[in-house]
Amino acid sequence: TPAQTSTNQSSQPPAQSSTLTAIQPSIQPVAQTPAQQNSGSGSISTANAVTSPPVLSNRIDVVYFHANLRCVTCLCFEKEVTNIIKTYFQDAINSGKLTYRVLNIQEPQNAVIAKKYGALGSQLFINTVINNFDNIEDIQDIWSWNCVDNPAGFDMKVKNIVELRLNGQR
Repeated sequence: TPAQTSTNQSSQPPAQSSTLTAIQPSIQPVAQTPAQQNSGSGSISTANAVTSPPVLSNRIDVVYFHANLRCVTCLCFEKEVTNIIKTYFQDAINSGKLTYRVLNIQEPQNAVIAKKYGALGSQLFINTVINNFDNIEDIQDIWSWNCVDNPAGFDMKVKNIVELRLNGQR
């Protein structure tokens, strides 16, 4: 059974650096540590965007957490999930029906959100927010979806689960 919480969230994004972000056609990474700059990892940001999508009281938040050190599979997760969201869900991002974040659990500014989700390492969460109440799911099945060996199959499964949540299904 997915882990669920019932915390009432403000309709405003938090005032910390882990605010909700949108994917724009030109993706720019947020400020990175020198190690991250060399590794090519980063988060999606709208720092250069002219407008941000609205934060809706009913939406789907997709959050991928990771640590500083990541294996090939963990790197694959971020690459593929980011591509899926950008490719298939840009309209939902633009409308505010979907948010997507990639967060390093080892960065102090992400401690509160990592605790809220119960993130411990490389994990994908889908939070179905209904009337500002969280319904957080840890999508543990991604580990069996063979991201490295079968990226097309992995992509299909991630795309399907996001579509189901956007359509109000579990």
